[in-house]
Amino acid sequence: MSVTEARLLELKRILSHYVKNHKREALNAARDLLDELEGAKAITAMGCREECAPCAWGRPGAAAWQNPCRLWSLRESLSDLDPRAPAGPAVRRQAAELLEALEKSLLPT
Repeated sequence: MSVTEARLLELKRILSHYVKNHKREALNAARDLLDELEGAKAITAMGCREECAPCAWGRPGAAAWQNPCRLWSLRESLSDLDPRAPAGPAVRRQAAELLEALEKSLLPT
């Protein structure tokens, strides 16, 4: 298992905890992990070909102004959110959708 896959398994575990309990600490941990993955340019190492439409992580029907990748969409939402602010329904939905996508395919397809 690669380091990236291990980090994605950790993200899946964190999101699973957040989706069940809505604990802000889990959301902050997810944000930190997503920032780490972004900083390491890990999405290319994961196999991303920037073809979100057929990818398990892609957001079907995403508008041109939206981020079509569920992973980066959640990261953008979390980076805009104060670490102490309550997460709104949109962030909770994005976390649940990313968790579902990660359960379907741990790596982008």
